[in-house]
Amino acid sequence: MRMKLILGDSAFGKVFDRKGDICCPSCSATMIKMVVADQPHIHYESCSKCFSVFFDAGEFKDYVEKDIFGFFKDLMAKER
Repeated sequence: MRMKLILGDSAFGKVFDRKGDICCPSCSATMIKMVVADQPHIHYESCSKCFSVFFDAGEFKDYVEKDIFGFFKDLMAKER
């Protein structure tokens, strides 16, 4: 599995959460929208062809640095 890490403004990264189809940066196939099971406020894209994973700006950092704010974001996401 390959991972493309985009470091940048997390507000800009949220734009990708609203986009319909996102092409894989590795093979150009359409990616599948996914959610981290134990952190449902984190959305990412996964490629079913080459298995690359695409975290938008800020999402990977949020994924590896789960904190009290993430806990409350998860509660809010589960209520939707």
